[in-house]
This record gives sequence, structure tokens and C-alpha cells, in this order.
Amino acid sequence: MKRWHQEVMGHLAFWVIIMFTYALSEFGYSHSFADAFLYEILFLPVRVIAVYLNWFVLIPRILYKNRVLPYLLSLALILFLLAFAQRIFAIYWAVPNFFPQWQSSTPNPWDLIRIFQSLVIIAAPVAFSTGIRIYLDWNLQKNKSQRLQKEKLDAELKYLRSQLNPHFLFNTLNNLYGLAREKSPKVPGLILKLSDFLSYSLYENQQSESSLKKEISLVNDYIELELARYGERVQLEKSFPEEISEDIKVPAFLLLPLIENVFKHGVKEETGTARIRLSMNLSSNMMEFKVINTIPEEITRANAGYGIGLKNLRRRLEILYDERHELNATTNQNQFTVHLKLHLNE
Repeated sequence: MKRWHQEVMGHLAFWVIIMFTYALSEFGYSHSFADAFLYEILFLPVRVIAVYLNWFVLIPRILYKNRVLPYLLSLALILFLLAFAQRIFAIYWAVPNFFPQWQSSTPNPWDLIRIFQSLVIIAAPVAFSTGIRIYLDWNLQKNKSQRLQKEKLDAELKYLRSQLNPHFLFNTLNNLYGLAREKSPKVPGLILKLSDFLSYSLYENQQSESSLKKEISLVNDYIELELARYGERVQLEKSFPEEISEDIKVPAFLLLPLIENVFKHGVKEETGTARIRLSMNLSSNMMEFKVINTIPEEITRANAGYGIGLKNLRRRLEILYDERHELNATTNQNQFTVHLKLHLNE
């Protein structure tokens, strides 16, 4: 159903409820229900004017500008004028023509008690509709804020993911350049592997999620590219689960920044043998991934591993997982450790 259809139906339902409520209350004063309902139809325009003057004019133009006192005074004046108009309408036209049995021998249009009674009757739907209007506007504003926040976060995520490919490509081309200068026979195979990387990147970078199995495969391929460059300078230990379900989904390019970080800030700066230990544990709703690598003694805590890739990953996880993740990076003597915990299937 279109929105304006919903609004029209909502307003019609509001007035039907108001009319039947007042008709039933009049019926309780020994009037027939037919007379009571006719009475409500005759005086409905007065209530409609009051409600919609308040709805379309007073609330948006005065109340929503934080002018509460002018709003209350304006509303009180309008209600009094409409109550007086209703009193005149009842005495000189409605009652004589439709309800002569109710007519008083000496009707007084300035009867303040009667005017006040009419004012209260008119004010009730105005107050009710004011509550509805404020709630609807608050809910609309809340949804708008949430939508804008989501659009902002989506734009930020796209920007962060767009930074992954150039960063990865820059590092990998540097690897191939080094091997090409050495005229390594591995270059053609590595170029083919790089082609697979780029193909994967073009597809997965359009997706918010990827399977954990694919992410691990990407990590293994990247490590092969790096090992082809550094050779025996790197001692690597890996411990990954043997069986990983395709149903386990994680953010695309979740693990690669951590591995890039190892080679960029650890292996590249290491003059001796660089040691890397990768381990992953999976439970029904938790993934733990730990990366430990040695770093030269002269590398300080400030630049041991806090590169662009790790900062981007941290921000992505804050957006996507909020409190359902932990990412800790620590430096201990000549060792840098990154420990990632991720809650799955939530």
C-alpha cells in the first residue's frame, strides 16, 4: 500500500473512532444512538478544523520551533473561538432544526459552563492527535537518522575496501619486480597467481562477505608469493582447521591485511631470519586467529605493525561487528602479536 493511502486510512480510522466514542457517550445521557450519532456528524467539522489547524500549522510552525508558550496560547485561543462558534451553531441552527426536544426556552450563547464543556470536547481529539503527530515525526526522524548513518557507514566501508586492492597490488608488484630483476623462473607462475588474485579481488570487493574458506585460500596464495621473494629468510608455521564449512561467512578481505602487515613491517625490516606463526581455532560461534611474527630490535612499538591495512581492518570491524569482535595488537620484546576474535552467525 502506498504511503499516502496509509495516511488517508489512518486519518479516517481516527475520525471514526472519535465519532463513535462521542456518540456512545451521548447515548449514555438518554439520547437515542441515532440522535447522538447525527449530533456528532453535525459538529464534526468544528473538531476537524481544530485538529488540522493544530496538525498542519501550530505544531510544525510554532511547537517544533521550541516556542511552547506561544503554542499553548494560540491553541487555547483557537479552542475557545471554536467552542464559542459551536455554541452559537448549536443554539441557532442545529438544535432547532434537528433536536427541538433538547431546546431550552431561554438559550444563553454566553453560558461559560457550556462553552467550557464544548472546549473540552473539542480539545480531546486535538490532544490525542498531537500525541500521534509527535510520535510519528519522532519515529520518522529516527528512521531518517538511522538511514543516513547506514549510508554513511556503507560509504566508509566501500572506501576502506577500495584501499585494500591498491595496497595489496602495490606490495605484490614489488615482490614480482624483485624476482624479475633476479630473472627467477618462478615469475610466469607468480604472474598467473597474481591474475587469480585480481580476479578474486574484483569479484569479492563488490561483496560485503566472503566464505572463510576462500579467505584462507587467499592468505595461502599471498604467502606463496611472499615466500617466493624472501625464500629461506622466513620460517613459517601454520595451523588452520582441516575442514571448514563453506557456510561460515566473514567480511571480505578479513585476514589478508594481517598477513600483509607481517611481511611489510616484520619480514621486510628483518635482517636475519623472520619467524611467523599463524593459528586459527573455530568453534560453533567463534573464530580466533592469531598472528605472531618477529621484529627487529630497532623497530619501535609505534611502527611495529600499525600500518594502513591494520587500521582499516580495525575500522571495518568496528562498523560491521561493533562489540562482537576483539582485535588486539601487542609488542613484546622482538615479537609482534595480533589476536582477532570474531563472533560468527549472529
